[in-house]
Amino acid sequence: MLTEQLEKLKNLLPESYKPFPLIDDRNFWNNVSSDTKNAYISQTESYMESDIPVMKASLFMEFHRNGNRSNYQKFYSARRKALNTAILSELMENKGRFIDFIIDISWMICEETTWIIPAHNNIGGYKHTRLPLPDLDRPIIDLMSADTGASMAAVLYFFRDKLDAVTPQISRRIKYELDRRIIREYQNHTDYWWMGFMGDRIEQLNNWNPWINSNILLTLLMTEQNPEDRFYILQKLTMSLDEYLAGYPEDGGCDEGPGYWGKAGASLFECIEILHEFTGGAIDIFTHPKIKNMCAFIHRAHIGGNLFVNFADASPTATINPSLIYRFGKSTNNPESMAFGVKQQSLQISDNSILGRFGLNGPIREFMVFDEMTGYKKEYIAEPSVFLEDIEVAYLRTSTNKGELFIAAKGGNNLENHNHNDVGNFIIYGDGKPFLIDVGNMVYTKKTFSPQRYEIWSNCALWHNTPDINGFKQICGRNHRANNVLFDDSPESSVMTMEIQEAYPKESGILNWTRTVTMDHDDSKIIIGDSYKLESSGDKVYLRMMTLPEPVINSGLVKLTSGDKTLEISYSDNLEPEYEKINLEDQFHKKNWGETIYRMSFRFKNAAKSDSSYLKFKLL
Repeated sequence: MLTEQLEKLKNLLPESYKPFPLIDDRNFWNNVSSDTKNAYISQTESYMESDIPVMKASLFMEFHRNGNRSNYQKFYSARRKALNTAILSELMENKGRFIDFIIDISWMICEETTWIIPAHNNIGGYKHTRLPLPDLDRPIIDLMSADTGASMAAVLYFFRDKLDAVTPQISRRIKYELDRRIIREYQNHTDYWWMGFMGDRIEQLNNWNPWINSNILLTLLMTEQNPEDRFYILQKLTMSLDEYLAGYPEDGGCDEGPGYWGKAGASLFECIEILHEFTGGAIDIFTHPKIKNMCAFIHRAHIGGNLFVNFADASPTATINPSLIYRFGKSTNNPESMAFGVKQQSLQISDNSILGRFGLNGPIREFMVFDEMTGYKKEYIAEPSVFLEDIEVAYLRTSTNKGELFIAAKGGNNLENHNHNDVGNFIIYGDGKPFLIDVGNMVYTKKTFSPQRYEIWSNCALWHNTPDINGFKQICGRNHRANNVLFDDSPESSVMTMEIQEAYPKESGILNWTRTVTMDHDDSKIIIGDSYKLESSGDKVYLRMMTLPEPVINSGLVKLTSGDKTLEISYSDNLEPEYEKINLEDQFHKKNWGETIYRMSFRFKNAAKSDSSYLKFKLL
């Protein structure tokens, strides 16, 4: 798709690319709001008053030794955030007082043995296991090295003359490192799995592809002067993006979740946006239905505030660049996405914690459309029912006199990106408050993306809102999936039905398990219906559910209370509820949910070979 359009332009491409206003464009930079300018400058001054972190070899080796990846990444990220905020501060202030700081960090980054993080020290054609330390003679392109490359390319783009006034050695060194670590590495290799060129690859293409390619694209177009090399790399890059596009669901669903969408479908948009700009509009696939659906995914998966549906490794909260959503919506002629971007901007406008989170492309483009977004008046209205038939996820909401009742449910398979073995899972929110939850990912360690992934309890079906049959867990694999997934939508009700027995091992003895998720719009309630058939009677058949509030069981009802809202659960007579308290220890879990959550279990009393049940949820 992209490659075909590029090849028609081989001898028509411009010699240079100027994506951002340069520092002498004071009409632009002086127009950035004083609040934003002051926030960036204050943050940069704070960085300057602190010591730039030392990147110790022993910290890098921690991942190899004990699986910890956070300690090194904390210092690694601090350097890059400091560089990005300093670049933007100098562009806004234009007094030269941050130039030495930019030089200091840029030089230190140039002297780093590697720009990757320890967890990624085994990709790019390597056949051996991870080494404790990086190989000096073999640069690797990963998410972080590409991100670093784009920031370093921006240093040259904005400040080459100022650097050369100090000494030309600085620009030469940055250009040398970009050429060695990024440009030639990309030019000379096809054996990175994320490129999509390895026909026998085991790993699926995911956010790595567009995220890395977006940064390669910026670095290439801002620094590469040889037109033949540039076209060859552009051709390879568009072929790589086409591979990603070909495997992306037609419904635009991101199986990695909303928290990853900003570096998945949204990064693909950034690539298309850059190519569209660079070619004067000649490359243009914004009207393609799949691209339009990619754009819509993020507001469809939105619950309220900064809360999003968090199946798999996604977090229940997501910090997403509002201007990126707005620009994506504008490019694909999607007014609802544009309105959603504006709504998200109003939530983040005073949040200084996001400074440096979106690299440089994100905030600069935000400055470029800020006034336009501020003047956009269309109100965002969420769709009441959405079914993404390719990834088999439904988002359903209805209004009650106590607020909005929301449920998201999934079928899918157990080899999705960032998978949690959770076919049949669902979450319920009431008036923007979480009641039935997906616990989500833990802090990433060596175990997270290893054969031991499902030893992590929160990655296992037994700790999701799924059936538990005699203690058998769902198992990983594309064939372990939901079948006969159907969706019926009407003004009265929205109904999703799926068979989930194949998600479990044959030893579980499940002949059939049908789960039905109903949003009753007329009566403002949710109904979860389950029916099953087993090879033999099962004495331990449960419906497991993870709750944030502590359940209160009384008189045939379960009540979950959060603030002034209560979710009441009624259930069929053949079920018996119980629950257990879970004290959270992981940093991510605590950040998302606090100190404790609960696992509620509805046990089938009769242990019959076949049975059926219902659960009804109403917001009080």
